[in-house]
Amino acid sequence: MGVTHLVISLANYSVSHRRRRTAVVELSGNHAIEILKGEGGPFEWNRINCYPNLTRNGIADVINEDYEVIIFDMGSSYYRIRAELLRCDQKLVLGSLTPWRKMEYIRFVLEEMEEDRYARNMIFLTQNGIRKDKKDFKKQVGQPVYPVPYLPEPLLADKSQYEFFDRFLF
Repeated sequence: MGVTHLVISLANYSVSHRRRRTAVVELSGNHAIEILKGEGGPFEWNRINCYPNLTRNGIADVINEDYEVIIFDMGSSYYRIRAELLRCDQKLVLGSLTPWRKMEYIRFVLEEMEEDRYARNMIFLTQNGIRKDKKDFKKQVGQPVYPVPYLPEPLLADKSQYEFFDRFLF
């Protein structure tokens, strides 16, 4: 599961269970959201308003719409668009605690916390990692990393996942 998968899962929960008007804004440049329709430009998909490959100039237009929830998919292009993170009420960062990626995740977090004051308001997530790795993360970073439940299908959340979604959607 990657960032876009989590974004679609959160957006679907927002429209399906919370009944909130929700937009997904793709800033990652990976064209994953665009693939859902097969062409560029805004579109609606499963009651989610999607804005694929939006530029910085287009963000203000989306914010001025009457959305209750706007979810930015920044993917791994964070450094290119990190100023947009300031616009977010909830800042979720999904990373990996697999043995071959955990130091990269910890290094990223430490660098951001040292450089940017707003990084301290981030919520760190992972879908993998053993208890020891999660304890090490908290010891090194000073903040916990929260587990993401297994989300095999982003459009079919079950009751066991509701608590996770409710934690991040106001």
